[in-house]
Amino acid sequence: MMKKQIWILCTLLTVLLTLAVAADGVYVIDNAGLLSDDARERLEDAAENASAEMGVDFVILTEYGIGGEDPYMYAADFYDYGGYAMDGVILFLDMEERNWCIITSGSCISGVDNTEIDRIGDVMVPYLSSGDYETGFSVFLEETAYWMTEVVWADDGYTDDDYFYDDEYYDPPRVEYQKTVSVPQCIAVGGVIGLIVALIVCFTMRSKMNTAKPQFAAGFYMVDNSFELLHSRDRFLYSNVSKVARPKENHSGGSRSGGGSFRGSSGRSHGGGGGRF
Repeated sequence: MMKKQIWILCTLLTVLLTLAVAADGVYVIDNAGLLSDDARERLEDAAENASAEMGVDFVILTEYGIGGEDPYMYAADFYDYGGYAMDGVILFLDMEERNWCIITSGSCISGVDNTEIDRIGDVMVPYLSSGDYETGFSVFLEETAYWMTEVVWADDGYTDDDYFYDDEYYDPPRVEYQKTVSVPQCIAVGGVIGLIVALIVCFTMRSKMNTAKPQFAAGFYMVDNSFELLHSRDRFLYSNVSKVARPKENHSGGSRSGGGSFRGSSGRSHGGGGGRF
């Protein structure tokens, strides 16, 4: 019990020390030094605009090492104690372990579930792996806002095929295009078809000219009732043995289970998912 209390206290102290660097209203906290000043300002404006437009907070946090703490809990506690809105999402990168995770809070837990987080990661992680962090973070903001918008449209009865224009629903006209075929293409296609027909005719005529049919079994040359089997025995000369390694149990630490919902040290519920890059 004492060890658990000490662990929680250390986690809170670490998060509070990090929060001392980030002022209120800051959405991009680059403690790992991945971004230039201009890039950080651009992302800060983009995160602020997305937060105002969607009504939830978008936060980006980077660190170079968190002392072996659980990245899910670290990101959740940073968000909870950072003065951000009840509804929001935070992207956290630990550059020492090359871990990334997206933690959701409030209504965003259902708005951006594990399936959407996986989809965001599929688009974002290649940029992170190549070192293009500004583009990766921009993808995070755009993709997360997109999936939140999808949920809003679905709740209103709209689908991906619906469009909006001047605040009125409409279905845009669909234009069908016909591709023209040039004369050389017609000649080439006709030549190929003629060659195929000629080959079929030649092989058909050749098969009719061959009257000798090969025999693939000795029974054709045997006299009826001239062979009698007296003894029969099966003798196995070889054997194949396949070995499969026994799967090992995965003992993961932290307060989560498979990247699902969990509670931070503040007691608030969170969702999340992530991986390595």
